[in-house]
Amino acid sequence: MPKKDDCEKLGDKIDELSRRMEGFEAFEASVDKVVAQNLDELRFLAYATVVMLAILLFFFLGNALKQMGL
Repeated sequence: MPKKDDCEKLGDKIDELSRRMEGFEAFEASVDKVVAQNLDELRFLAYATVVMLAILLFFFLGNALKQMGL
């Protein structure tokens, strides 16, 4: 039969683990928020890069067509 002291120790350990888990969940939520912001920024940079490459492509294509006399 478990002793009262053992039960109290287990209860204290469970409380400590619960507090740690709450802290971890708060940290996890803040990390998720930062990751979402970074993904938005990366998506914007990817779109900007595609637009810049398209502009360069049309610029060089236009110059090539001018040199060919078309």
